[in-house]
Amino acid sequence: MVDDDRLVKSANVVHSATQLCEGGKSVGPDIVSLDEKRFCDMKTKTLYDFCGQAEDVGECWDNVNNVLTNGTAGVSAFGGGSLDRVLSKYSSAINWEYTWRRW
Repeated sequence: MVDDDRLVKSANVVHSATQLCEGGKSVGPDIVSLDEKRFCDMKTKTLYDFCGQAEDVGECWDNVNNVLTNGTAGVSAFGGGSLDRVLSKYSSAINWEYTWRRW
């Protein structure tokens, strides 16, 4: 399977990062659940909390910069280096909260 370099963000409660990460057969782009305040790396099926939560321990998701970080400014969980380098991981960010419609 080819790596998907898009990022999906959703505020809709039905778009659960937790369920996608724990789903054995789920595939697709990495997803950020604004409702859960969690990020799922779909390639590794690893779930991360947003930075700034009560117990920041280890790696966390920086939702402002769209980057996985270890909590130290400028150091990413994607192999170190500057945040500028890490931001290029995603070719685009899709905001589902703006495209969601009720029919």
